[in-house]
Amino acid sequence: MTVVSFVLVGVAPRTLGRQHDATVALAAAGPVVAVTRVLGPLPQFLILLGNAITPGRGFRRGPFASETELRELVDLAEASHVIERRGSGG
Repeated sequence: MTVVSFVLVGVAPRTLGRQHDATVALAAAGPVVAVTRVLGPLPQFLILLGNAITPGRGFRRGPFASETELRELVDLAEASHVIERRGSGG
């Protein structure tokens, strides 16, 4: 069962995604938009909850000051191999 799970959850999606990136992205776009619309208010609620729990003045749009700051954190995560970025050359 572990081998089957590894293949179905770990290897197959990554292989399909790398071999057919445009097709997989287009197929996933619809469900992702639907889930985002349904769960969209959840992050805003969690930000409000976090602001209520933590002392001091809260942040209306979350803890990041700007998109640039968020991108810098993503770059740091990539540099430390926490995440993997695929080149745009495809």
